[in-house]
Amino acid sequence: MKQVLRWQKPRRIFVGSMTDLFYNAVPDEFLDTIFGYMAVAKQHTFLLLTKRPERMLAYLIDSSIARCDGRGETARRIDPRVPLEYLSWPLPNIWLGVTVEDQQRADERIPILLETPAAKRFVSIEPMLGPVMMRRISKPAGERYPWGYDYLTGVEYGPYHCNRGMPRLDWVIVGGESGPNARPMHPDWARSLRDQCQEAGTPFFFKQWGGRFGKRAAGRLLDGVEYNAFPEVPA
Repeated sequence: MKQVLRWQKPRRIFVGSMTDLFYNAVPDEFLDTIFGYMAVAKQHTFLLLTKRPERMLAYLIDSSIARCDGRGETARRIDPRVPLEYLSWPLPNIWLGVTVEDQQRADERIPILLETPAAKRFVSIEPMLGPVMMRRISKPAGERYPWGYDYLTGVEYGPYHCNRGMPRLDWVIVGGESGPNARPMHPDWARSLRDQCQEAGTPFFFKQWGGRFGKRAAGRLLDGVEYNAFPEVPA
């Protein structure tokens, strides 16, 4: 992480792209150090992706004096000039995301992500192994009003209310599985996510089709279009 302090030009950085920082065996003290460096290197945007949103939520809402002091002391030790108010969570240059593969994982992990305080929240549906609907709304038999939640717009539907302005996803990434035993991704699954994002105004990034020979062979055009949208980064 020390090298991020030498990079003056703003970058978008995936942290631990080949691992999961919130794996249970990773100690909180190590996370304190990572977050300390990210706090100091505020010119960059850091993206953290996990399959363990429960651990991420628990770590980031831990308001104990020891935990908060651990993050703050690490950052101030790296650079004493870091203002204390900048260390309050959520840090504006850190985006948090979860990996999902299908509807079951989406409904398990996305609600926990939406509970987690973050400047930006995103989901990486890669490998995509089934269709995923971001609007989980239904009208049970005998009920007059719909129930559910729209992950993309932050609208919560209840029997007697419709709450707007609730937490929502800021970005959706979609991609197929790569490798010798790659499971195929149906084009309609990717199209559906694209259409849902366009309707909600959510940035959509299509990473690859995947397959046995990966992105280079299968490409990353969806219906002839390359989708590279990112959320806006505040100045």
